[in-house]
Amino acid sequence: MNNFEYTNPIIHKRRSGTNDDHFIEISELHTINNNGQIVLTELPNEYERVQVEGNNITWKEVTRIDNTLKTDEFKVDYKNKIVTFNINHVGVQLLFSYLGTGLTYLPTSMIYTSENNGDVTETLKQLTDTTEQARQDVIETDNTVQTNESTRQSQEQTRETQETTRQSNETTRESEHDASMQELDEAVSTTKLNYLEPVATYNDISTTYPSPSVGDSTIAEDTRIRYRYDGANWVGIQQLDTGNSSVMGNYLMEFNTSTNTLDFKYIGG
Repeated sequence: MNNFEYTNPIIHKRRSGTNDDHFIEISELHTINNNGQIVLTELPNEYERVQVEGNNITWKEVTRIDNTLKTDEFKVDYKNKIVTFNINHVGVQLLFSYLGTGLTYLPTSMIYTSENNGDVTETLKQLTDTTEQARQDVIETDNTVQTNESTRQSQEQTRETQETTRQSNETTRESEHDASMQELDEAVSTTKLNYLEPVATYNDISTTYPSPSVGDSTIAEDTRIRYRYDGANWVGIQQLDTGNSSVMGNYLMEFNTSTNTLDFKYIGG
């Protein structure tokens, strides 16, 4: 990448130190990191210097160029608000007092997160752009998952509704079938005939067949009427015409004109 293609400006938000725009007094705690350094919240006023307290040491600020620091010394980089200590003080928490003059803001395109032999290979902007793209991809995937789940739930609801309708229709069909079968059974029970041997008179029916079943049928020779038992009574259902011969159940029935009676001949069934 070209390290000099910067389009975002550096922004300086600095106080002037006048009565209308005075520096502010800042006191804050910081813990020395593994590099023996801390970073102040604001850029300190170089004229008033930075004061350090803590760890039972009387701290002295030094400005010499070499990087050697004694255990009671510290050095301040006023342009970058970095305070450096002897490496032996790593992990120590100290109190820092100074006049804050404001901040300088750098665009993310000017802050590198990766380098190779002095060449910047990735900036913070590139990293955040990649992270944002990944976040958008996750959001899009999540939206797709939610849409698919909503579709699945809708289809499942439709399936359940259809299944409920099918079961209702099946219940109705079975009910109608049962009703039809009942009607059929009732119709059959009112029309079926179980042919019994004829009797001489109507009065002989009850004595000849004392325990009849629905549909039992016999003929009284004296009246030439066929009777059927309907479950309560023997009911006449057919007047047999004289001079005719016909098959009635298991019998060949003929009217005997000489004796004026019905003759029955069993023909089997």
